[in-house]
Amino acid sequence: MIDERGQVVLRQTFKTTEGNLLGLLRRVQSPKSLTFEECHLAQWLYVLLKDQVDQLIVCNPVFLGKKPGAKTDDRDALHLAQELRTGHLVPVYHDESHWIELRVLVNGYLGLVEGIVRAKNRLKAVFRSEALETNASDFYETARERAKELSHDHARFVAESLFWQIDGLEKRKTEYREAFKRNIKRYRPVKNLTTIGRSELKEAFVGAAESVLRTDGSLRNYYDELRAKGIPHPEAKRSLARKIAAIALSVLKNNHPFDEIYENRERYRDTLRKKLTEAV
Repeated sequence: MIDERGQVVLRQTFKTTEGNLLGLLRRVQSPKSLTFEECHLAQWLYVLLKDQVDQLIVCNPVFLGKKPGAKTDDRDALHLAQELRTGHLVPVYHDESHWIELRVLVNGYLGLVEGIVRAKNRLKAVFRSEALETNASDFYETARERAKELSHDHARFVAESLFWQIDGLEKRKTEYREAFKRNIKRYRPVKNLTTIGRSELKEAFVGAAESVLRTDGSLRNYYDELRAKGIPHPEAKRSLARKIAAIALSVLKNNHPFDEIYENRERYRDTLRKKLTEAV
């Protein structure tokens, strides 16, 4: 703990328990500010300690200034305290609302998807280790039947184990999607986001852009106009993703659904204004 001049006034090590944390903070006079790095305990710590201090920042460790020398808990804690005192911390959003509950669900889903990807990559590696082709688009649909092409029992055993893992994870993935659908009905901002051209939320707006390219509508028209101007596909897709992100922000900020007709009308007006300006 440091004072406003950056001088250490208290240094203590103890087990991370509710009683220890509350006891320490209650001994400190106000005004008092507290920070800790985003981690798996961050939400619990935030809810527990936010009313015990005048300022609480859950900081993003990615943006912490680097400090030379060996890393120790004591040095790291002092560095964090100094960064807090000088206003150099980048906060990570936390609160007690339903959005934190949804965030836990999303993080769990992303971890599940990563597990599926890892298992599928390992399955491909089993086949590739015997020079068996794995590039076909229907590889995962036909892999169980093709497992008999593997030359020995151990390889087939590993493949069968991976099939079992993938099947289980895919089943859980379906259950996660059902949970997301329930949240669409529960939270209006989430429902509004689904009007941007997708039936469910995706991790990245690039994914939303790729989905838009398989549909008709104002957003696809926006992409087509960029391509007609000679803009390459990758750049046009990125531009579309940025536009979807801007629309998503508007949907959340103003609490209204995406208006396809309004979007088409505004784009037409912008085009008309540009043509009139060029004519003058």
